[in-house]
Amino acid sequence: MISINEHYSNITRLAQSGMGEVYVATDTRLDRKVAIKFIKSHLGSNADVLREAKLLARLNHPNIVQLYDVKDSAQGLYLEMEYVAGQTLNRYVQCQPLTLEQKLELLFDIAQGLAAAHEQHILHLDLKPGNVLIDDKGRAKIADFGIAQLRNDETSMCNTSYGSLTAMSPEQLQQQPLDQRSDLFSFGLIAFEILAGKHAFGEGPDKLIAERVKSTKAPNSVSQIYGVPAALTDLIDRLLERKRDNRPANAQEVTQQLKQILTLCSFQDANSTMDIAELNLSNKPSKLRLLLASVAFICIAVSTFVGYQYWQANKPKIYVAALPLEFSDNTQLLEAHKQILNLAINDAIKQYFLNDTHYVLISDSEVNLAKKLLGDNTSLKDLGHALNAEQLLAIQLNCTLQSCDIEFSSVDGQNAALIKNLRNVSSSENYGEIFNITQASLAALSLQPLSDNPKLDAASDERLSQYVTLQQKSLSADADLSVLLPEIEKLIKIFPDFLPLYSLYARNTIKDFRNTSDKSLLYRLKDIFDTAPNEFKDSSAYQVELMQLYLYLQDTRQATKALAAIQNSALDEFQKQAQTAVFYSMQKDDETALKHIEIAFKLRPTLNVTRNAAILNLRLGRYDQALPYLKKAQDYAPQDFKTLKTIADVSLMLGKLTEAADAYKRLIAHATVNFTILNNYSVVLTLQGNLTTALDYAQKTAEIASDNIETLINLADLYLLTGKVIEANNLYQEIVEKHDQKGIELTQAQALAHLGQFQAALTLVEEIILQTPDSAEAYYVKTLVQTLLGEKFSASASLQQSLNLGWNAAFYRLAWFKSLCDIQSLETKIGKDNYAYLCQPADPN
Repeated sequence: MISINEHYSNITRLAQSGMGEVYVATDTRLDRKVAIKFIKSHLGSNADVLREAKLLARLNHPNIVQLYDVKDSAQGLYLEMEYVAGQTLNRYVQCQPLTLEQKLELLFDIAQGLAAAHEQHILHLDLKPGNVLIDDKGRAKIADFGIAQLRNDETSMCNTSYGSLTAMSPEQLQQQPLDQRSDLFSFGLIAFEILAGKHAFGEGPDKLIAERVKSTKAPNSVSQIYGVPAALTDLIDRLLERKRDNRPANAQEVTQQLKQILTLCSFQDANSTMDIAELNLSNKPSKLRLLLASVAFICIAVSTFVGYQYWQANKPKIYVAALPLEFSDNTQLLEAHKQILNLAINDAIKQYFLNDTHYVLISDSEVNLAKKLLGDNTSLKDLGHALNAEQLLAIQLNCTLQSCDIEFSSVDGQNAALIKNLRNVSSSENYGEIFNITQASLAALSLQPLSDNPKLDAASDERLSQYVTLQQKSLSADADLSVLLPEIEKLIKIFPDFLPLYSLYARNTIKDFRNTSDKSLLYRLKDIFDTAPNEFKDSSAYQVELMQLYLYLQDTRQATKALAAIQNSALDEFQKQAQTAVFYSMQKDDETALKHIEIAFKLRPTLNVTRNAAILNLRLGRYDQALPYLKKAQDYAPQDFKTLKTIADVSLMLGKLTEAADAYKRLIAHATVNFTILNNYSVVLTLQGNLTTALDYAQKTAEIASDNIETLINLADLYLLTGKVIEANNLYQEIVEKHDQKGIELTQAQALAHLGQFQAALTLVEEIILQTPDSAEAYYVKTLVQTLLGEKFSASASLQQSLNLGWNAAFYRLAWFKSLCDIQSLETKIGKDNYAYLCQPADPN
């Protein structure tokens, strides 16, 4: 035991490695848990401990483990640090399945922490999943700065040999000078591993992997993983470039790109396996860029696409939403027993409603999405309204190690009034008993199914136990699907009438297909479906599964036949329209998909369908039509700030300045702030003429995103508009001299024009127009250059072309276009309000 008992109690070794030891203890003075870190004496001296402490003392960020103090003991100096109650990142992703959005949020956390370290000129140099901790709120924190260095530090590079070979960049392995891009390579390795479940440079001994990193390009790409959006693929490929000059310039750039990818990711139904599409906000007014996401990872979440979709026929139907199980605070259960209870109760509910003509069970994914967007503390009434559910099924459990008291409650989905409830007692670990009690309880609640639901007998216990084991294996992030799928097949052969097995097999087959793109997996799934019992094959759910399976196989003829069978099935009209929308969306026919989703919206305007209608309109560039759906989705879920940001950004794009300002103010008031929101709000204020406040927000934005080109041009423009000509020109010159960023030519052309270098600006714009003749932004910038040159009639023609290509006229309210006011057609072109604002007589005062 370490001799620090006078300051701490409950001292327990937390971790031990070749580098040192970490203990968890209670600080007796402040009564808080802390982590205590010693470096082994043969590896480091007190000077090493002090060095790490000095580095950590420079950092104060929620995504970095905090240093509390450095102290002395009989065994030397030690660090007292924040205790993170959670798991390492590698353990966290292995223990539970994560959606893409959850993975992106973890990566965003790590990138933010890394950016904070780099801002203090600190390089981590051993960034790996084992050195990232995930707290009990799911937030990532970077730990272990033991071999970190100050950038341009003159200390020996030998300390880096203590880093992990499989986490190092090529230049670190080759003992070359390092900068922040070395950490970015390591971050890319983490990102790849989180998404793909394996190292980007393959398997094998650490030294072999390190040799591959030093000498070859990454043999794998996340583009091979089904469902990863192109923007994320491009970012990770850049992070893993062997030449550091080809990587992102800094962690702030990576953070910005991840934020953009994540911005609209909340629209995704995390349990959906539908094809992934990109959302292009075409011709967005990126002069001030709006810093909108250039790509959105969005899935149409009309239904759950793998697993049973227990839909019934005959109108009117009663839509039922089974809410996630709630365990009481004093429940004493192992996590494995909770998994069994969740599995048995949910399987029983789904099978209970199979082929029923009176009830529709709303998919788990739609319920979970609604709860996520509305917040965990949302009322049952609001949840029922968002789901458009007639009944909610709430299940609460109070368990000991041996048994569970389970309360089943049927609740009116419109007013949250209790319809009926009852209690039952069940084993906490016997799947069959829990399953049977759940079905009996549903019947007692008067949720009467059409067909009999036979009980699971005791003779099935061994097979049910195997099923539970397979389910638990499937939840592991490192599950070997090549082994798991044959095991499920084997159990299906001896237990063919147990329908949840088909859902388990389908879900893992699709998961494997998304990782490998091996179509033989899908053909095998079709064979398994063909052997399913008639109870499943006679259901509408079977045709839904077939349609989606054929769409994955790109067999349009068979998928169309399955769609025809759905249209002739017992599904109600809402379900038919929703499934037809899915069919056309997976075919990339968004126009037809929108027609059907709008019909579904008129029949049942749920939160899910509302969002899908917004998404399809956005994909099609119909921003005016998307806005009402976005607002209705926001009405359902006022705490969904990602939707609110989309409303703000789209309103700005459309020139609806008051609506945009209101939305941005709400975001800022709720502390939902990043530099894109601050910058966009500054843009709105500029266009409204509130230049003083706009400048204030632009300066705040520049403080946190000083390298962002759109932040700089916005600030420079505001300096010029407020008469600060020297400051404006300095910034314009800084923009012109930037050569480390791609795609900034139009912004540089604007800066050149304001500096009076008109010919250079015009040449640059003309080159862009030759490359992209449909660029509305290019014609906007051309209008600016021609206006400043005094070429009014040429400017007028360019202005009209920009509007024809989709540019919003509100951006012609800026003062440098005032010389165009004497052109007779200007009011017609930019609209009465914009013309009145731009061309109003100057204030004599």
